[in-house]
Amino acid sequence: MGKRLTSILFMINMESLRKDIMKDLWKSLFTLLAFSSAFVIGFYLGKEKVLKKIPEFQEELETK
Repeated sequence: MGKRLTSILFMINMESLRKDIMKDLWKSLFTLLAFSSAFVIGFYLGKEKVLKKIPEFQEELETK
């Protein structure tokens, strides 16, 4: 009886440990996704800002 109870408690503990590991894994993946998205959005907005600073020479040539 004691061995069976010990193995049941061990299995419950392992199941709890697996759930904790999966929670940590999902949190890590979500954090990675959030930082990646922020980087891509920042890169895109920064690129637009740089392109706005460049004068449009083609339009000036067409109007002359």
